[in-house]
Amino acid sequence: MLFLLILFGFASLLNYRANQAFEKIQILSEELLAHNQMKDDFLLKTSHELRTPLNGILNLSKTLMEGAQGPLKRTQQEQVILIHNVTQRL
Repeated sequence: MLFLLILFGFASLLNYRANQAFEKIQILSEELLAHNQMKDDFLLKTSHELRTPLNGILNLSKTLMEGAQGPLKRTQQEQVILIHNVTQRL
């Protein structure tokens, strides 16, 4: 009889610890999802803020390469092409 009581006590203790571990994992999972969402929001805003001036630089360099302001010297053309290519990569 005592053996069954001890066995039941250990089973109850293991069940209690498993439930605590499950609840802790559940809380950590929710925190992880919240942090992941915050990271996604940050990256979305950051990429938008970077993309806006980069598009301006791309458009200006493209306009210069097309010669809208008149012909460029060879070194100027090379520099504008370099600016355009670097901006495209970014």
